[in-house]
Amino acid sequence: MRFYEPLSNIEEFFLRRMANYHFSPLVFTGLGYSYGNTWNYVEDNEEKERTTEHRLILQAGLNHNISRTKIQHRYRFEQRWFESGNRHRFRYRLQATIPLNGKNIEKGTFFINVYDEIFINSKPELAFDQNRLYLAGGYQFNKTLNLQIGYLYQSRPTANFNRLQFFLTQKLNFYK
Repeated sequence: MRFYEPLSNIEEFFLRRMANYHFSPLVFTGLGYSYGNTWNYVEDNEEKERTTEHRLILQAGLNHNISRTKIQHRYRFEQRWFESGNRHRFRYRLQATIPLNGKNIEKGTFFINVYDEIFINSKPELAFDQNRLYLAGGYQFNKTLNLQIGYLYQSRPTANFNRLQFFLTQKLNFYK
């Protein structure tokens, strides 16, 4: 969930499920589905226009380390369906995760996460969709669960947004 204002004026609500296959610790691919609602926020207006969206997500990623810093390159293609039609876009994210109290991200590790992600539409007239810059602090509770609290700057052709974000991530491992 993203809110226009903390805990009020909801802006976005998304449920996303991804299944990833890791060829090695360095290379992965994934397939997912996302359902979401977005409400256009208008100050002092109780009526908000809602947009419903369905997404099919295809992604690939490359991981590597520079010293203690984990670097990830993620490439994502989204097929997006709305009531008004469909759109497609490409995303590229460069992310760095830096452990603060150890050499690796493991149980009990505090870390910094920073990324830049650019979104490009498949229609040339609307090519640039947005850019996101993110800086967060996090804590790894165990091998599969972490919490991040951070700042997101979102730049779009029509407006820029500053957001405080809370991410609780649970990774399920169905193979051993």
